[in-house]
Amino acid sequence: MKRRRGESTHPLEWLRRREEKLKQMRRKNADWSHINRQPPRIRLALQYLVETGDYRTAAKIAQLPLEKLILISKEAGIPTAM
Repeated sequence: MKRRRGESTHPLEWLRRREEKLKQMRRKNADWSHINRQPPRIRLALQYLVETGDYRTAAKIAQLPLEKLILISKEAGIPTAM
């Protein structure tokens, strides 16, 4: 596999770059005023979700079923998949 000039030699560097791009996209698309109006546990879960993309842990933080958290995250403008 040929490398382009300036590319990292670490085989998982592409994954780190991809995750960073997804995090930036979640931050950009999130409706922060909506997130900040939520009850503390849900607000914390949504903030965690924006930073990590981890729906299962965010649902546990919010103490909600995963399906309910997905609906709330859509209301908050957080993309569910990229």
